[in-house]
Amino acid sequence: MGSNQLLLVVAALGILITLQLSINGSLIRSFVADLDGEATIDAVSVGEAMVDEIQTKAFDEQVISTRIFDLNLLSTAASLTREGSSETSVPAYEREPFQSKSTFNDADDYNGYTRIVSSPRLGDYNVKDTVYYVSGSNLDSASNTQTWWKKIEVKVTHPNLLFPVTVK
Repeated sequence: MGSNQLLLVVAALGILITLQLSINGSLIRSFVADLDGEATIDAVSVGEAMVDEIQTKAFDEQVISTRIFDLNLLSTAASLTREGSSETSVPAYEREPFQSKSTFNDADDYNGYTRIVSSPRLGDYNVKDTVYYVSGSNLDSASNTQTWWKKIEVKVTHPNLLFPVTVK
Protein backbone atom coordinates (compact mmCIF):
# COMPACT_ATOMS: atom_id res chain seq x y z
CA MET A 1 0.00 0.00 0.00
CA GLY A 2 1.52 3.28 -1.06
CA SER A 3 1.62 6.45 0.98
CA ASN A 4 -1.09 8.00 -1.22
CA GLN A 5 -3.46 5.15 -0.46
CA LEU A 6 -2.66 5.34 3.27
CA LEU A 7 -3.37 9.05 3.21
CA LEU A 8 -6.75 8.40 1.53
CA VAL A 9 -7.64 5.74 4.13
CA VAL A 10 -6.79 8.10 7.02
CA ALA A 11 -8.82 10.91 5.41
CA ALA A 12 -11.78 8.54 4.87
CA LEU A 13 -11.60 7.42 8.52
CA GLY A 14 -11.50 11.04 9.63
CA ILE A 15 -14.61 11.84 7.58
CA LEU A 16 -16.35 8.70 8.88
CA ILE A 17 -15.56 9.57 12.51
CA THR A 18 -16.78 13.16 12.02
CA LEU A 19 -19.99 11.90 10.42
CA GLN A 20 -20.57 9.36 13.23
CA LEU A 21 -20.04 12.02 15.94
CA SER A 22 -22.49 14.30 14.17
CA ILE A 23 -25.11 11.53 13.95
CA ASN A 24 -24.61 10.58 17.62
CA GLY A 25 -24.96 14.22 18.66
CA SER A 26 -28.22 14.52 16.71
CA LEU A 27 -29.58 11.33 18.26
CA ILE A 28 -28.72 12.48 21.78
CA ARG A 29 -30.33 15.92 21.23
CA SER A 30 -33.43 14.22 19.85
CA PHE A 31 -33.57 11.83 22.82
CA VAL A 32 -33.20 14.70 25.33
CA ALA A 33 -35.98 16.64 23.57
CA ASP A 34 -38.24 13.57 23.64
CA LEU A 35 -37.59 13.05 27.35
CA ASP A 36 -38.26 16.72 28.10
CA GLY A 37 -41.51 16.58 26.12
CA GLU A 38 -42.68 13.41 27.86
CA ALA A 39 -41.67 14.76 31.28
CA THR A 40 -43.50 18.04 30.57
CA ILE A 41 -46.71 16.26 29.58
CA ASP A 42 -46.52 14.04 32.68
CA ALA A 43 -45.75 17.04 34.91
CA VAL A 44 -48.74 19.00 33.61
CA SER A 45 -50.93 15.95 34.18
CA VAL A 46 -49.62 15.52 37.75
CA GLY A 47 -50.11 19.25 38.45
CA GLU A 48 -53.66 19.30 37.09
CA ALA A 49 -54.56 16.21 39.13
CA MET A 50 -53.29 18.04 42.23
CA VAL A 51 -55.36 21.15 41.43
CA ASP A 52 -58.42 18.94 40.85
CA GLU A 53 -57.89 17.28 44.23
CA ILE A 54 -57.61 20.64 46.00
CA GLN A 55 -60.74 21.96 44.30
CA THR A 56 -62.80 19.09 45.75
CA LYS A 57 -62.15 20.48 49.25
CA ALA A 58 -63.93 23.33 51.01
CA PHE A 59 -62.86 26.90 50.19
CA ASP A 60 -61.88 27.66 53.80
CA GLU A 61 -61.80 25.96 57.20
CA GLN A 62 -64.50 28.35 58.41
CA VAL A 63 -67.03 27.39 55.70
CA ILE A 64 -66.97 23.63 56.24
CA SER A 65 -69.90 23.62 58.64
CA THR A 66 -71.53 27.00 58.05
CA ARG A 67 -71.99 29.69 55.42
CA ILE A 68 -69.86 32.79 55.74
CA PHE A 69 -70.96 36.19 54.46
CA ASP A 70 -68.31 38.30 56.20
CA LEU A 71 -64.73 38.22 54.85
CA ASN A 72 -63.36 38.86 58.33
CA LEU A 73 -64.63 35.46 59.45
CA LEU A 74 -62.45 33.61 56.90
CA SER A 75 -59.00 32.30 57.85
CA THR A 76 -56.41 35.07 57.84
CA ALA A 77 -53.82 35.16 55.08
CA ALA A 78 -51.11 34.30 57.62
CA SER A 79 -52.98 31.19 58.79
CA LEU A 80 -53.45 29.48 55.42
CA THR A 81 -51.99 26.12 56.41
CA ARG A 82 -52.91 22.75 57.84
CA GLU A 83 -54.71 22.89 61.10
CA GLY A 84 -55.16 20.44 63.93
CA SER A 85 -54.36 16.76 63.53
CA SER A 86 -53.73 16.96 59.78
CA GLU A 87 -50.53 18.91 60.51
CA THR A 88 -48.85 15.90 62.12
CA SER A 89 -50.55 13.00 60.34
CA VAL A 90 -49.27 13.74 56.82
CA PRO A 91 -45.52 13.38 56.17
CA ALA A 92 -43.48 16.21 54.65
CA TYR A 93 -42.86 14.41 51.35
CA GLU A 94 -45.81 12.08 51.01
CA ARG A 95 -45.87 9.09 48.65
CA GLU A 96 -48.86 7.04 47.47
CA PRO A 97 -51.34 6.27 48.93
CA PHE A 98 -51.80 9.97 49.64
CA GLN A 99 -53.23 10.62 53.10
CA SER A 100 -54.00 14.19 52.08
CA LYS A 101 -57.03 12.95 50.11
CA SER A 102 -58.77 11.78 53.28
CA THR A 103 -57.11 13.98 55.92
CA PHE A 104 -57.29 17.47 54.40
CA ASN A 105 -60.72 19.12 54.51
CA ASP A 106 -60.13 22.54 52.92
CA ALA A 107 -57.89 24.22 50.33
CA ASP A 108 -55.73 25.91 52.97
CA ASP A 109 -54.44 22.53 54.15
CA TYR A 110 -52.52 22.19 50.89
CA ASN A 111 -50.52 25.39 51.36
CA GLY A 112 -46.88 24.28 51.62
CA TYR A 113 -47.82 20.64 51.05
CA THR A 114 -45.34 18.50 49.13
CA ARG A 115 -45.70 15.07 47.61
CA ILE A 116 -43.72 12.71 45.41
CA VAL A 117 -45.61 11.20 42.48
CA SER A 118 -44.01 8.18 40.84
CA SER A 119 -44.19 7.56 37.12
CA PRO A 120 -43.54 4.03 35.86
CA ARG A 121 -41.40 5.30 32.98
CA LEU A 122 -39.68 8.46 34.22
CA GLY A 123 -39.49 8.04 38.00
CA ASP A 124 -40.38 10.57 40.69
CA TYR A 125 -41.94 14.01 40.27
CA ASN A 126 -41.72 16.46 43.18
CA VAL A 127 -44.92 18.43 43.72
CA LYS A 128 -45.20 21.55 45.91
CA ASP A 129 -48.46 23.42 46.51
CA THR A 130 -49.03 27.06 47.38
CA VAL A 131 -52.45 28.49 48.25
CA TYR A 132 -52.98 32.20 48.90
CA TYR A 133 -55.59 34.94 48.73
CA VAL A 134 -55.62 37.13 45.63
CA SER A 135 -57.18 40.49 44.92
CA GLY A 136 -60.56 40.39 43.18
CA SER A 137 -59.51 43.12 40.77
CA ASN A 138 -56.21 41.41 39.88
CA LEU A 139 -56.15 37.63 40.25
CA ASP A 140 -52.36 37.60 39.78
CA SER A 141 -51.78 39.85 42.79
CA ALA A 142 -51.42 38.21 46.22
CA SER A 143 -53.48 39.76 49.01
CA ASN A 144 -52.46 40.04 52.65
CA THR A 145 -56.10 40.20 53.70
CA GLN A 146 -59.02 37.82 53.28
CA THR A 147 -60.84 37.89 49.95
CA TRP A 148 -63.39 35.67 48.23
CA TRP A 149 -60.65 34.40 45.89
CA LYS A 150 -57.76 32.04 46.49
CA LYS A 151 -55.11 31.04 44.00
CA ILE A 152 -53.68 27.54 43.83
CA GLU A 153 -50.19 27.12 42.38
CA VAL A 154 -48.74 23.66 41.94
CA LYS A 155 -45.04 23.49 41.04
CA VAL A 156 -43.84 20.19 39.57
CA THR A 157 -40.14 19.41 39.16
CA HIS A 158 -38.33 16.44 37.63
CA PRO A 159 -34.70 15.81 36.57
CA ASN A 160 -35.72 15.49 32.89
CA LEU A 161 -37.50 18.86 32.85
CA LEU A 162 -35.48 21.78 31.58
CA PHE A 163 -37.73 24.10 33.62
CA PRO A 164 -40.21 23.38 36.45
CA VAL A 165 -43.89 23.22 35.43
CA THR A 166 -46.33 25.46 37.32
CA VAL A 167 -50.06 24.76 37.12
CA LYS A 168 -52.41 27.47 38.40
